[in-house]
Amino acid sequence: MKILFVGYGFHPVNAGGAAQIQSECINACRNLGMEVAIYQSGAFAFSPRTFLKISRLSDGTPLYDLVNSPNRPGQRKPEDEIRHEVVMKISKRVLSLAKPDIVHVHELTFHCADFIRLCGELDIPVVKTIHNYWDLCPQRDLLFNRKTPCVDYDDGRCCVACAFAWRQRPIVAAIWRHLHGRRIFAPTKRIWNLLQVMCSGGQGSRLNPCCVTPDADIDKQHRLASAYRRRRTEFIANLNRVNAIHVYSRKSGKILVDYGVHEDRIHYVPISTRAVDSIARKKPHDGRYPITFGYRGGIAENKGLEILIKAFRSVDQSRARLRIFGNGQQRYLQYLRNQAQGLNIEFMGGYPSKDVGKINLGIDVGIIPSIWEELFGLVGIEFLGSGVPIIASDIGGINEYVIPGKNGYLVKAGDPVDLANAMNALIQDPLGIRRLQGGCEAWISVGEMTRKLGQLYERIVG
Repeated sequence: MKILFVGYGFHPVNAGGAAQIQSECINACRNLGMEVAIYQSGAFAFSPRTFLKISRLSDGTPLYDLVNSPNRPGQRKPEDEIRHEVVMKISKRVLSLAKPDIVHVHELTFHCADFIRLCGELDIPVVKTIHNYWDLCPQRDLLFNRKTPCVDYDDGRCCVACAFAWRQRPIVAAIWRHLHGRRIFAPTKRIWNLLQVMCSGGQGSRLNPCCVTPDADIDKQHRLASAYRRRRTEFIANLNRVNAIHVYSRKSGKILVDYGVHEDRIHYVPISTRAVDSIARKKPHDGRYPITFGYRGGIAENKGLEILIKAFRSVDQSRARLRIFGNGQQRYLQYLRNQAQGLNIEFMGGYPSKDVGKINLGIDVGIIPSIWEELFGLVGIEFLGSGVPIIASDIGGINEYVIPGKNGYLVKAGDPVDLANAMNALIQDPLGIRRLQGGCEAWISVGEMTRKLGQLYERIVG
């Protein structure tokens, strides 16, 4: 069986939980004896035109790159995200070359929603994995300005007023892609990050692009609102065309159903990683101070790091410390460092995925302070596999593995007081950490995930 994976960049070029999950799904298909090919977007080259680049990975896997997509952040338009004829023509060519028996879509960022319609016209079954809420929200996280839950998009008017968007400079992205894997990449990245902090206008900067300007004239706002309303309608319609929607948290499936996705399309398959299978387990906590609280993950506004730092102000700095592991947009990272001045907080930077277990050994309590409907939070099952109890926001799929009083505590999302109270409870009773460690159980294995994915593929192809 031939399977084509479709997404926006794949591990190891892309980092983060979604990229890891995509990588594990690809390995699972290889273990099932399937032929794998990859069609990815997000690549840029020193050329003004949009084109298809065909190559192979080191293991021989065919790689189809959609280069210079017009649907890049800061330029994209709602109608083009539904269907852009140049992108669709390239996608049709990829399908004719790869000749897949099944398509597994992970991300449609930089692609078009009608890619799913195209697969249907060619009678190719499709599985769609949900990693975020791109199909419902142009900002992917169902947050208004990445600060408050967007519970009603008001027929597209909220999308017009939502000022947050990411600008991606094609030339800069092309340079990074050209340098990736070379010796000069790391020092160049450090210099670029420094410049990001010192001046404005870098990649990933915050702005109001022309397609989402809230101060535009009334007629333009109405047109944009109508375009965003149609965007959501068409994306949901395409979700209802796929053979199976793979969710790895039940909460994300419920959210999709609430927005009009057919419930019979949704299939729950829990995910895992090889790191979870082999992760080392901590020794029981001995009650010593300082207690090390740890955050691991992306440095972004929707991750709730401002809430975490504000909460940490209310704990005894001599009896606790906070370590923050991860990378993100440099100016936002500098803003967090400024907020953390005078506190016992260390910013540890990024880390390779192979060091997850080693990092967890140095953390007594993991913190997941997300303010968006986090689909799952891969870092959570890595914490539990290491025997690290968790304090987490009671939001999204997190409460499907954090059980209050057994392996951690759940707190109200976006509430620094509730988060501080949970941390202080463990500071006052450090042996409580030891009790919670006893409830930290391993998640499912990669082998079990592979078996269940195989069953899903067989069901829809059969």
